[in-house]
Amino acid sequence: MSNWRTQFTERLERCGIGNTDRFLCESDPACYPLALATNLRCSSTLVVVAPTLNDAEALAVDTKSLLELLELSADFHILPEVETARRHLMPENESERARTLHLATETQGLFFTSAMGAIVATPRPGAFHDRRIEIQTGTTDWPPQKLAAALVDLDYDNEAEVRVPGEFSWRGGILDVYSPNHTSPMRFDYFGDELETICHFDPATQRSQDKLDACELIARGESTLLEDDEVCFLDYFANRPAIFVVMEPAEVERHLKQFATPEQNETWARIARSDNQWLYLQAPGDCCPEQVSRLERFPFFGLAAQFGAMLPELEESTAILHRQHLERQLDSWLDQNYQLIACTDQVSKFQRFLDISGLQEKGLADLVEYVPVRLPSGVIYPEGRIAILSDAEMFGRATTRVRRRKQHYHVDHSLHSGAELVKGEIAVHAMHGVCRFAGIKNESLGGEQLEVMVLEFHDDVIIYVPLDQAYLVSHYVGHGKTQPKLSRVGGAYWKNARSAAEDAVSDFAAELIRIQATRDATPGFSFETDDPLLRDFEEAFPYEPTMDQLRAVADVYVDMDRAHPMDRLICGDVGYGKTEVAMRAACKAVLAGKQVCVLVPTTVLAQQHFSSFQERFKQFPILIEALSRFRTKREQRDIVEAAVSGRVDILIGTHRLVQPDMAFKDLGLIIIDEEQRFGVKHKERLKQMRANVDVLTMTATPIPRTLYLSMAGLRDMSTIMTAPLERRPVETRVARYDDDIIRRAIMHEIQRGGQVYFLHNRVKTIESVALKLRKLVPEARFAIGHGQMHERELEATMKGFVEQEIDVLVSTTIIESGLDIPNANTIIIDRADRFGLAELYQLRGRVGRFHRQAYSYLLLPTTVVLHETARERLSAIRKYTQLGAGFKLAMRDLEIRGSGNILGSEQSGHITAIGFEMYCQLMKVAVARMRGQKVAEFAEPELDLDFVSFSISPKPGKLKAGISKTYIAEQPLRIETYRRLSNIKLLPHLHAFRDELRDRFGRMPDETEAALQLRELRIHTGNAKFANIQVRKFVVRIRTMDGHQIRTETGGLLRLTSRRPPAMLAELTGLIQDLAHPIHRTNP
Repeated sequence: MSNWRTQFTERLERCGIGNTDRFLCESDPACYPLALATNLRCSSTLVVVAPTLNDAEALAVDTKSLLELLELSADFHILPEVETARRHLMPENESERARTLHLATETQGLFFTSAMGAIVATPRPGAFHDRRIEIQTGTTDWPPQKLAAALVDLDYDNEAEVRVPGEFSWRGGILDVYSPNHTSPMRFDYFGDELETICHFDPATQRSQDKLDACELIARGESTLLEDDEVCFLDYFANRPAIFVVMEPAEVERHLKQFATPEQNETWARIARSDNQWLYLQAPGDCCPEQVSRLERFPFFGLAAQFGAMLPELEESTAILHRQHLERQLDSWLDQNYQLIACTDQVSKFQRFLDISGLQEKGLADLVEYVPVRLPSGVIYPEGRIAILSDAEMFGRATTRVRRRKQHYHVDHSLHSGAELVKGEIAVHAMHGVCRFAGIKNESLGGEQLEVMVLEFHDDVIIYVPLDQAYLVSHYVGHGKTQPKLSRVGGAYWKNARSAAEDAVSDFAAELIRIQATRDATPGFSFETDDPLLRDFEEAFPYEPTMDQLRAVADVYVDMDRAHPMDRLICGDVGYGKTEVAMRAACKAVLAGKQVCVLVPTTVLAQQHFSSFQERFKQFPILIEALSRFRTKREQRDIVEAAVSGRVDILIGTHRLVQPDMAFKDLGLIIIDEEQRFGVKHKERLKQMRANVDVLTMTATPIPRTLYLSMAGLRDMSTIMTAPLERRPVETRVARYDDDIIRRAIMHEIQRGGQVYFLHNRVKTIESVALKLRKLVPEARFAIGHGQMHERELEATMKGFVEQEIDVLVSTTIIESGLDIPNANTIIIDRADRFGLAELYQLRGRVGRFHRQAYSYLLLPTTVVLHETARERLSAIRKYTQLGAGFKLAMRDLEIRGSGNILGSEQSGHITAIGFEMYCQLMKVAVARMRGQKVAEFAEPELDLDFVSFSISPKPGKLKAGISKTYIAEQPLRIETYRRLSNIKLLPHLHAFRDELRDRFGRMPDETEAALQLRELRIHTGNAKFANIQVRKFVVRIRTMDGHQIRTETGGLLRLTSRRPPAMLAELTGLIQDLAHPIHRTNP
């Protein structure tokens, strides 16, 4: 096979800008990356200005793929736009701008930005470089106090833990910092003022990784570097041999005219007169820019559009027709001696291409070269007889661009972290019950000053719990909006509530085990199939699936292959990809010859699912229908008849699907979205329908780790806790109603090609509100949507919004559940004070489903004084901004949406009584007992050592133990550290915990080391089955669980020989280890 790359690149070189000042290249848009590759050989730096940031990012991804194909390399950099007029940036956006502006001063490569990103004011070139901090190990140039002060000057935030760029944390001899020019945060470990080590660390686990000898830190963002004499991004390249590339100049000009200020347009005009070389990329026939010196039509053409144009508009037969056309076209190319290059990301896909094209069967497979590159579109070079094929040509579907930008928010810690104790909130004491946590204070107990947790019980009874006993206290999470009563210390209520919960949990576990056994004994249908269409369907997914999605799909496939009915629950936050799991299950069922029923709670959601399923299955011979009030009675009757006759493969609908007259010819799978939202009658009908068919249920309720583990084996559950890789958290803003804020929010979204929800939850006044908005933003296209509209009118409105014919949808809470419109990334909620936390959380979930930054504006009336509960709700929704919102929001969500979604309403009552954490402990024990497993219980031994003190200032001669404020300053983090330490039951876990503390917080003070040694003593004592150890004046008294006292072989009391407290603790630990084997007992 001839070297097509050489021929290809040689022809590219002749298309370059050369010495031309202003060069217009007319080209198929699919060939824009080729034009960039061409001119990269003329200049080492290209600055590409696209109409929008989406265009810039897409072109960057396509160009990178093309360079991989041609075995060329270059550095790629993207400059995002300033997200808001107030220059208030989210950390991700801010850090990416800082990184790119810093690199633009001295780095070569390809720089991509939008029209607005190119001309917005920036710091002068070199500002980031001049203010950088260079640090090297083994020096005292930057002691921690000096470095911390410098970071504050550079606008870094001082936080308890460093997780996103622009943060630092100083803890004694450890200083963590996340600089925008690094892909992960760094940890500086000092000995005094000398910097001993630098290493990167994982922001999720906070554990150190690879070491560095030196590093460079830059400013967090632009705010501290801006000067009066502001410049723009293109000024960074004004005096350098860089080529300015304008993608679709007419569109760029239109965008600037619509959205840029007069000053910014003047900046663009000034830059356009610069002496740099200019390359314009546009499709043939577009308006030619002024001052063009040379025009050339590119000799390469995109293939995807050509293939698409040749296909008839017959959806069900598209795949078959595409294969026929592909086979004819390949034969034609081979007859003309074309070189064929197949580009796809997997060898298996290349092999399937050879099969479906007939090349393998004809013995012509050797005439096609495989290149493992992902291209969005194929390219043909007729002059050189070269055809490069992408997935679009080989399989009739476009390849989705995978943006490789670094993200910092995609992990949801719902299954990882613990819940904070917050002052003023409800807590649970393991022995005394429900209380209110009133904070931490120093209190004199037993003649010593101790740091204690203050707990308030019924009748204003106060109990002080020393911090070393923090394991006794947990954050209260109940069910729904019910606030529990505070327990009465010494009363019977807590004991009775716990006893009732134990009985209920046992009954609940027994019922789940019975249901599971019944299903296991019920014969079902095995969906085992090797149909290649299922593999085609999986690979047609236009995004990169997360590992959690893939695991959930694998779980579902295993269940479906078994000859017993499936009953699996898929849990995951809004927008995390549960629907894709359901679609793959549906595809597997249909290919096995069965019908699928998709049941959803609302009409709008049914229409949304119908559109999503149609789009996803459009390349496959599968018939999908929807049954809801959007259909006429005749249409509904025809659809029911089609389901009975078996003509419909997948039927999507609301409760209409569970009516008595509804039937299927051969139903194999029921998919239920948010089952808890259906009524009692509908649930009873569902029980009848699901008796012998596979059932897949989806819920958006996050599952905390404790519940997930305690129910392991009781309910088949799969959790999707990882957000899609490019997802960003929604930035939430609370503000008084202001026309200027509303106009800027809408215009900013339209400017970047997006759409807006404006939520006004009053049907009576929604028309007047929409009219006011039309006058406020005449540039936007508005529509109204609410539940009292005629079905056809509402359907047309929602369809128009989905198809981007509407810029702003003014609606009621009809949008609250299920709508998935990735292009809508701003939501403005009028009178946000009238909504509960649950509704605000759900509404905010309508945006942020794209890689673009999303915004939620919570508007309050200008004259009304907010009630305290409304302020708390708004504060909570603003606080929980991270994706999935971590464990905190999972806990809050359990309160909001209720654990009844998973456990049922009866169990939720017991959760209200004793709290979620206690409930999970009881559940775990009950499950183990029901299954006949031994319940492994670690009995917490009691230690009473007169030479150890947890006091803030212990008496002379005592060993001080504890986690001091100077070691871990943040109160919640210190409490959590105490709790984690107290929950350690195994020595390897203790050793790992010691390593983690040293890594995260530096060298441990003696008192913290003593606290860990005491935990080690407790572990040895518990393993030896000793209940109590007491040391008084060197005399050791040890009692076993059954009340026996340990004595010497001669019957005497045990004594310590050491006289210094640290040595006494070590000797006592060794003694317990020795006694853990042959135990000498005497009667009590």
